[in-house]
Amino acid sequence: MNFKIYDLYSDLKPNGKEEHLVNHLNKLDVFDAGHNLRYLINNDVFYERGVLMGSLGQEYVASSNTIKNKQWVPIDGIEPFERTIFALDFSSNTLLIQNRNYSQKKFEHWYCIQ
Repeated sequence: MNFKIYDLYSDLKPNGKEEHLVNHLNKLDVFDAGHNLRYLINNDVFYERGVLMGSLGQEYVASSNTIKNKQWVPIDGIEPFERTIFALDFSSNTLLIQNRNYSQKKFEHWYCIQ
């Protein structure tokens, strides 16, 4: 796995509300962020020693369904969301995020890519 580290220029401190922040992020629902794809913050977010860690889910463009008996059904064993790991270190104001190498085919439906 490859990761990128970003310096954050805002002073982000949970100020004693770490548990509230974790609970809020773990309860968020799936949201639409454009391009007909859904995103979510997976319910595996936790806070430990000044670092907030978790993963983001992005829906695959490829279909995770098949046709059986003339009906669309999910394909067993296929996760329709791709996970990206992140960690936010409040003591150093840095964000560590997994650097994913998405295939060009995944973005073919975006009209901004030609």
